[in-house]
Amino acid sequence: MSVSQNPSISSYSTVNLPYVTVTVCNGTNCKSIDHVVVDSGSYGLRLLHSVASPLGFSTAPTFYECAQFLSGYMWGGVYNASVQIAGEATSSPIPIEIIDDDNTASMAPPPFSCTSGNSSIGTLNGIGGNGLLGVGPFIADNGNYYQCTGSTCITAIVPTANQVSNPVAFFAVDNNGLIMQMPAVSGLACPSAAGSITFGIDTQTNNSLQNYSTLALDNSGNFTAAYSGQIFNSSFIDSGSNYNFLIIPGMSYDSNGNYRPTQYTTISPVTFTPNTGPPASITTSLGVIDPYVLNSTYTAVNDIAALGSAGSADFGMPFFYGKSIATVIAGHHVSEGNGPMYALH
Repeated sequence: MSVSQNPSISSYSTVNLPYVTVTVCNGTNCKSIDHVVVDSGSYGLRLLHSVASPLGFSTAPTFYECAQFLSGYMWGGVYNASVQIAGEATSSPIPIEIIDDDNTASMAPPPFSCTSGNSSIGTLNGIGGNGLLGVGPFIADNGNYYQCTGSTCITAIVPTANQVSNPVAFFAVDNNGLIMQMPAVSGLACPSAAGSITFGIDTQTNNSLQNYSTLALDNSGNFTAAYSGQIFNSSFIDSGSNYNFLIIPGMSYDSNGNYRPTQYTTISPVTFTPNTGPPASITTSLGVIDPYVLNSTYTAVNDIAALGSAGSADFGMPFFYGKSIATVIAGHHVSEGNGPMYALH
């Protein structure tokens, strides 16, 4: 896993986007697709049609999905494919989404209920990569699905087995979670950073959670974070967010919501506690710096934060540097507890 500049994007720096290469097979037709963004805050593999088209996903799908994110939506068809990441592979084809980014696939246009009040991010520039690999703490994404005839789409109730799903849960082995490890960023920002993903929890000698601090998650995948009297009951850890997003009392920010302290500032203590399950507490800290004083060509950037929403804190890719962060998928039990669960080291 690497954080670096996507060579296919020249219009902006792909800051804090962790990339992997994913091999996808439609039957015996396979392709390795690079610069897929690893997103621990979503579920399932989503690929741009413009990149995945050689795989032959050209017929109209049975189901479509309007995948909703904080920054916009992705529209595409749901197809079955086998997925391989490094040495791990799904034991059979699973549902993935092929995003209609080039309007050349045999897909219906997104309905008004998908596009209303939202903007499309289902493009290379919108994602920052050729696709999104959702490896969050649940299996199915429980998204907004449709069945379409021509250009007319109606909402559909889709069985869990047919929903876009976290590929890790379908690996033949090492399928109960993963550990993302990133080195510390020296000097607040670097041109790039190389980390790793280890699949499975307590299944091999290299994926034990010994000496990790565990944090149970509720049915929404959230925990409670607190800082300086602010309580964020809907908090989560998300490698797909390139900033930390939260409310920091008294700190100035610009029109884009980026915090711009006059000097480097440490936010401490920040406490994590579960919303459910056994009581536990993790104490951590965040650094915040004005991003405009950093080298604008660097892509691995620590200690940048932006204004969040009331009651919610999003600990994004800056939070991963210098840590190992494990995710145990819901429905799995490991010696340290039950998923859904985070563990930090």
